[in-house]
Amino acid sequence: MKKIASAFRRLLEGCSWTGLTTPWILLLLSLYGLGLHSLSRFCGGLAGLMVESGVAAMCVHLCLFLCGLVLLLHETGHRWAHRRLKLPLGLLSAWFIYYGVGAFLWMLLCPALGMDMHRDAMVLNALALLALAAVALGYRNAGKLTTTRYALGEGGATIALISDLHLGDYVGISHLRKIVERVNELNADVVVIAGDLTDEPDEPLFGEEELAKLQSREGVFFVAGNHDPSVENPEFRAFLQRSHIRLLHNEAVQLEQLTLLGHSDPANNARHPSWESVKGLRRPLVAVEHDPRFIAECAERGADLVLCGHTHAGQFFPSDLLVKLSARDRFHYGLRHYGSTAAVISSGAGFFNLPIRLGTENEVVAIHLGANGSLQTEESSLQ
Repeated sequence: MKKIASAFRRLLEGCSWTGLTTPWILLLLSLYGLGLHSLSRFCGGLAGLMVESGVAAMCVHLCLFLCGLVLLLHETGHRWAHRRLKLPLGLLSAWFIYYGVGAFLWMLLCPALGMDMHRDAMVLNALALLALAAVALGYRNAGKLTTTRYALGEGGATIALISDLHLGDYVGISHLRKIVERVNELNADVVVIAGDLTDEPDEPLFGEEELAKLQSREGVFFVAGNHDPSVENPEFRAFLQRSHIRLLHNEAVQLEQLTLLGHSDPANNARHPSWESVKGLRRPLVAVEHDPRFIAECAERGADLVLCGHTHAGQFFPSDLLVKLSARDRFHYGLRHYGSTAAVISSGAGFFNLPIRLGTENEVVAIHLGANGSLQTEESSLQ
């Protein structure tokens, strides 16, 4: 049993649970459950006929699989001929997942409870309504934005951290405007965007007029995430310039009260650690990494604070639990301490793949540092 659990954990750790993998596996489970459930109901409803052959089962599963494949193609970023379909199909995908998982669990529980699942259509109707309510609640919550504050000291600089905006078909100008207004309310010394400003590398860029309204004493700084275009793309560079955002591509910048070191995510850009360039520069050293998997490296190389995003904290239930399990809670969400290094992992200011947030929130993060750059940290292990 321990070997099975260990293998499952390794599988989780090797997957990117914040994007495609979670809805993919949940969808496959729901397909299996819906397939058996639909087959049993269909067979039970035929007067005097109990078609239980493997051929009938295969046909039902094949039809469901084709439907699931269409949804999966949508989830993985394939473009539809009509982009307006993306939102309703995203909501349909979410409903399919929740209803499918519910039907799968019901299928497992029926024999254990001694209930006849052929006659309990009311349960299926209730599951469908609950799934609809969950999607509606998740969609409503996706439009909200909260402010999360971490006090690492008093009297020092304030950093406004945002990540994972995913500007695109789901996150538009109205949501971006909320983000900008919330950031500006913080009167931050520095604004940091920790990757995934855009939803897909090849999608049209927009929102520069709103992004240019971001305010701070020392500027707005950005590191590229796994969804962002190549930093060598001249159109993307021009977009950042029009947005008054400074790109940190494997480089450091010394500010009045701290030093920022930004590394691009290796998904679409080359990541070349630049630790030698920060020797002798002002402390604290704040490393900006899109992916939390680089926190250990930053701690080992002497960063005082690491700012990340990427995980979305799982974005929606039960993906949030799977993300937490795959990260062993170390690189999942929130404020963590690794020796003398503090790390903040944001759940993101936007959302992607599915237009819902359930059990998590969009956030703007305010990080308050101590006077003279001092930080309050707690000793803990990287293991």
